[in-house]
Amino acid sequence: MVFDIDKKNGPALTDDAGNTLTYQELATEITLAGKCTNMQGKLCFCLSSNTIGSVIAYLSALEHNMPAALLDSAKDQAIVSELANIYQPNFIWAPQTQAFANATEIYRTHGYILWQFSDNTLHIHPSLALLLPTSGSTGSPKFVRLSLANIVANALSIVQYLGIDSSERP
Repeated sequence: MVFDIDKKNGPALTDDAGNTLTYQELATEITLAGKCTNMQGKLCFCLSSNTIGSVIAYLSALEHNMPAALLDSAKDQAIVSELANIYQPNFIWAPQTQAFANATEIYRTHGYILWQFSDNTLHIHPSLALLLPTSGSTGSPKFVRLSLANIVANALSIVQYLGIDSSERP
């Protein structure tokens, strides 16, 4: 598990509508998503929003060693489709309001759907965990690449600097 929390029944996430997910429920959702298909080493687009479903999508990608490109779910569908055609991700996590032609629904939870988009074999470096888009000022989409070690080191640094403890949650 990406996270190690003692308070399994404590609240892990609360959204703007007041819906809450415990750490145990979050862990279960992440496990269930991973049982649907082999995610390891596959590329995923996560169309992110400030929702519980979006967090489940991102954490399931991390947990199952599936490098994820985080994209804003509010991004124009045509741009997302263009990026998907360029990068050919194996999977796309998206809000249930978005659908993708020639994609198969694999799993659905908390307003998000995991779509199988492509079965292409991609050659992805085993340490790659996260792709973050740049501003795209050149007109050519580029991504910053981060390993899981980079993500963990950054998170630990933030926790230490801000004095975050187990009583806080996103």
